[in-house]
Amino acid sequence: MNKDDIIVWYRFYLWDGKSVDKSFEPLTYSSHSNFVDAFDEAWTEYSNKDQDYDIVDYDYLDQTAAWGMYDDKNVWDAYNNLFDLAKEYGLKPETMFSLVDYGWGIEQLEDVMENAYEGEYDGYAPLRDFAHYLVDEELLNEDHYGFYFDYEHFGRELKWDYSVEMFVEDYDYSVSEAEDMMDMRDEDFAEWYIDGIGDIDDLGIETIKMYFDFQKLERSLEGEGYYEIDGHIFRPY
Repeated sequence: MNKDDIIVWYRFYLWDGKSVDKSFEPLTYSSHSNFVDAFDEAWTEYSNKDQDYDIVDYDYLDQTAAWGMYDDKNVWDAYNNLFDLAKEYGLKPETMFSLVDYGWGIEQLEDVMENAYEGEYDGYAPLRDFAHYLVDEELLNEDHYGFYFDYEHFGRELKWDYSVEMFVEDYDYSVSEAEDMMDMRDEDFAEWYIDGIGDIDDLGIETIKMYFDFQKLERSLEGEGYYEIDGHIFRPY
């Protein structure tokens, strides 16, 4: 989409009771005043501005914005800024229009991009890709690691490195104590191991990633109000 896709069709009423339709591409003019001058020139040509005009159609605008393109410089500026923002952040203008459809006002887009835009994640599940990014960059605190860590999976695989004999010989456990350890629930075994080394972040980020429930984090992010548009992630604010 380009600025010349924003089109408004005006109907000028003539002296003889007939009318003529003329289309304008408001954003192709270098300024709002230049668009107004071009519009006034056409209006004068067809009816000397003594006759009224109507808007009969428009593309990518609503009715209020279509009328505002001529009457309100702020409307023209806001839509012109939409395209500038899309270029600045590397988004398609269609994505910016989707933000408007999502519920943001056209005049709020700059604020949204500055305060809510988290970047592009164009994989199969963008919000999950964003979850991976948060973990990869270690942007979560220890509480998050503990909440989304799959203790059961980790404990189950961890037990493969242990045996009753190891607990008896290396840890000086009795046979019954060693058997109790091996019979422990997988998640409890994982917690025993983690408590022994310190905290969960002492496992190291690569191990944490292996047992991290990214789908659960994805659901949490969605529940917190994060949303995706065309592969781009936005946070609530």
